[in-house]
Amino acid sequence: MDVKTRITHFFGSSFKNGYLLVLALILLITPVFGACRAVPGDNGTEPSQETEKREEKEVSWLVAAGPAGEVDTVPAAVREYVALAAEQYASGDLSESVKKQMKGAWPEPEATQFSVEIRETEGVDPKAYQYAVVLSETPDFERPRTVVIDPDRRRSMRIGNFNTGATYYWYVRAEAADGTAVKSAVSTFTTKPGPRLLVIPGVENARDIGNWSRDAEGGIPQGLLYRSGKLESGGTEAVDVLVNELGIRTEIDFRNPEEDFVSSFLPEDRVTIVVDPIGYYGYFIENPSLSVNSFRLLTRPDAYPVIFHCKAGADRTGSFAFMLEALAGRTAVDRAIDYELTGSRYVNADDDSEAEGYDYELLLNAFAELPGGTDADKARSFLAAAGLNPMEIQNLEALLKGHGAVLKDPSAVRYDASKKAVAVELDPRDAGAPTAFEVGGEAVSFTFENGVLTIPGLEKGIGTVRFEDGSELLLEWE
Repeated sequence: MDVKTRITHFFGSSFKNGYLLVLALILLITPVFGACRAVPGDNGTEPSQETEKREEKEVSWLVAAGPAGEVDTVPAAVREYVALAAEQYASGDLSESVKKQMKGAWPEPEATQFSVEIRETEGVDPKAYQYAVVLSETPDFERPRTVVIDPDRRRSMRIGNFNTGATYYWYVRAEAADGTAVKSAVSTFTTKPGPRLLVIPGVENARDIGNWSRDAEGGIPQGLLYRSGKLESGGTEAVDVLVNELGIRTEIDFRNPEEDFVSSFLPEDRVTIVVDPIGYYGYFIENPSLSVNSFRLLTRPDAYPVIFHCKAGADRTGSFAFMLEALAGRTAVDRAIDYELTGSRYVNADDDSEAEGYDYELLLNAFAELPGGTDADKARSFLAAAGLNPMEIQNLEALLKGHGAVLKDPSAVRYDASKKAVAVELDPRDAGAPTAFEVGGEAVSFTFENGVLTIPGLEKGIGTVRFEDGSELLLEWE
């Protein structure tokens, strides 16, 4: 059979039938190749199975302009206030002069944000893509933050809520309707240390109580604890920032029912919401049991990140933050500046608005009367008087400092009669694995598997777990 005969045989007995078959085959395979169309900037030769590789392909046609080098997310008015307050508080001056400086000078949210602008090469249709800014504090983009850009604001998108004293890596990602995506070149910038002010739509006085500098004394890591005024003025945009961007898992509201406030609007399936009325200043210190529920909640690692607030975010919120910072080891000067940074724009910034009990010095005077040689000791004695057990206090302290082993639930450790052993869940974090367990100075056998420490035979007692880094963790059970 010659070539012509073989072709005729393959397509059928007539050329017409063969033509129809070829046409059918072309129509059949066209959608397959159509799905592999080239993204602008690609050479269009990659097969469809390479889509995953093209997910992060850098292209020259997508250019992103934004922050670079060292940038400052702390507005000048706030930075000037901190410098002046540090000087005067360090000399023991607690007058109203420093407090008044911030009255009316609280910055607009835009002062802490940066604009990201996207440009495309001529001939590229920007409406064909969904854009997002991807940021991370590590060059490998571990745990990235992704901000989807509103197409209507694409040329003037503003992004904020950066950690201070941090280095960021970022790029813009463009995704087409078929799921293929490309990215711009990676850029980097570093933020100066300082107070981390937050922009949450409809929420005033919001910021992170974490360290202003990672090398500062009394370091509370950023991203754990946030303070603010009331939340209910925020809408869906506030929920997006609080839940999706900041990752809030717990909200603590210090207001009293008599204040007739609106309950939280955060999704209860994602956020634990607690209403726990507490006092302020001297009354807060003299009545520790009023705040035990809130402090106990913060002893659990699964509660974080947490946002706590009252109405204005100044007095009750400031008193609660004061105690946390004292336990973490933050200096008295830094605690004073931290309080006044948010409190000064309210009652303490205006002599005419002063009311009995609304005075930071009342908090200082009551705190000074607590037993303990250091401020951290005084905070521990306050928490013990509130009703926290030693394991809860050590857990809270470790969580605030961001290092050391912690118990998953420090409120109680129980002996399991059925297993004839004490079994407790713990997270060693940066302490390393447990290396020893001692009771009364004597070594006791134990096992540690899948995060569970098991000590057989001891029905009641107090023991100490030692870890690879030399640190210790107290255990008490009954």
